[in-house]
Amino acid sequence: MIVVLANIFDTSGFPRRWDCGDWSGFLGWTHVISDLLTWAAYTAIPLVLGAFVLRRKDIPFKRIFWLFGIFIFACGAVHLIEAIIFWHPLYRLSAVIKVVTAIASWGTVLALITVTPHVLAMPALAARTELAEKQIEEVRQMGQIARDNAERLRAVVETAVDAIITIDAQGIIDSANPAAQAMFGYRSEELIGRNVKMIMPAPYRDQHDEYLDNFLTTGVKKIIGIGREVMGQRRDGSIFPVDLAVSEMKVGTRRMFTGIARDVTERKRAAQELLRTAGDLERKSREKQEFFAILAHDLKHPVISIQGLLGLVKNDAFDQLDEESQDNLRLSLSECDRMRGMLERINELGRIDHTELTDERVDLRQLVDGCIERLRAKLASKAIQVVVDVPSVTLRFPRWHVEQSLVNLLDNAINYGCPKQGDRLEITAKVSNGQVIVRVRDFGPGIHPRNHNRVFEPFRRLAPTSEPAGSGMGLTSVRQLMNRIAGDVRVESIPGEGASFLLVFGVGEPMVT
Repeated sequence: MIVVLANIFDTSGFPRRWDCGDWSGFLGWTHVISDLLTWAAYTAIPLVLGAFVLRRKDIPFKRIFWLFGIFIFACGAVHLIEAIIFWHPLYRLSAVIKVVTAIASWGTVLALITVTPHVLAMPALAARTELAEKQIEEVRQMGQIARDNAERLRAVVETAVDAIITIDAQGIIDSANPAAQAMFGYRSEELIGRNVKMIMPAPYRDQHDEYLDNFLTTGVKKIIGIGREVMGQRRDGSIFPVDLAVSEMKVGTRRMFTGIARDVTERKRAAQELLRTAGDLERKSREKQEFFAILAHDLKHPVISIQGLLGLVKNDAFDQLDEESQDNLRLSLSECDRMRGMLERINELGRIDHTELTDERVDLRQLVDGCIERLRAKLASKAIQVVVDVPSVTLRFPRWHVEQSLVNLLDNAINYGCPKQGDRLEITAKVSNGQVIVRVRDFGPGIHPRNHNRVFEPFRRLAPTSEPAGSGMGLTSVRQLMNRIAGDVRVESIPGEGASFLLVFGVGEPMVT
């Protein structure tokens, strides 16, 4: 090995380059300086490439960079030897370096041939730059969106009317919005960093840490994800009811909890007031029922007595009376009948609010036909034509309330909507979306719009005195019956074109009383 190296560096048999040919100083030094400068550049280039490859771990085709470095370094060595030969004829070493350079250059060529298809398949630099810029812009936009969302969330939390408090797994308050500070009477810095049980009265305060530990250990939920009413405690020690909803979240690796609290003091006060009001209304309703029952009972007997005495006069001495006295007797008996009807209506009104609501399976057409049959004699006395267009469909609703309402509407139409013999009545029904509309239409004198609401007032009779006598309570009963089943009664009428009364009520599941 030593002999080989010695032979490589052996200069025997060769003259210095200065001694070969007619070299001028200028020409010789031009060669020397150019070769030295080229060697210096060819040495610096692979050093820079090597540093670049070592620092950029993601650079593709590193083998090409290393081959280029070796090839350029070898080329630089050739130029260095060319400069040295002017003084030391190292032609044997020069040959070795040129062989190394040739091998490195062809290795680089072969590597380039192998890599070129892969390089050509890569996106162009401009495209890669555009893609990178697009990705950078997307990241910037996502960052802006994240900042906007964070700002929006912060604004929602800061302006929320409900108290929002976040705590960590140890129950330490991490944040409290302005509503929470106002609700409990603490400033933000007085809450953050302290245990949340500071705003809880006993026994919640004593149970909180244990409950939180149990949840973190077992996962059993009592409030988290469910919500319930608890009690809160203000800074001044006052205790108040709170609707509390708690949810769990993760911030990085930290388990956090968000509590949303609402002061329900006013709501509970309003609910208690509503209960008191409902109790008062129930008591007054019972008193009204008792009053109506007593009134009807106490007045009914004198009327029956008077009617009985007048009946005796009619049976025993009617023919002995003059014509005017006979008319007065007939009128008195008629008024007694009217008074008894009014008393029955009063007694009925007192019972409506306490009638039981029971949904029954009812054939709508059969119910309408039954109501017509109940008034058959009255219809026949005036030869009234009844046209019915009602589907035969089975529905569920409180039968008695609807039936009584329909009978009252038909009776009202006979009395006031059919003034002439042979007048016509129409009964139609439509079922849609869980609702029934039953329409009773007459073709009589109609009702002025200013009286559309007045007709439902108690003891209100809009017909002239020459019309048939009535109690003035029929339509009042209809409205009360419909209200009882959460329905409605409406009137549609144009003077001179008749009137339509509509019963509107729901069908389906039994109603809650």
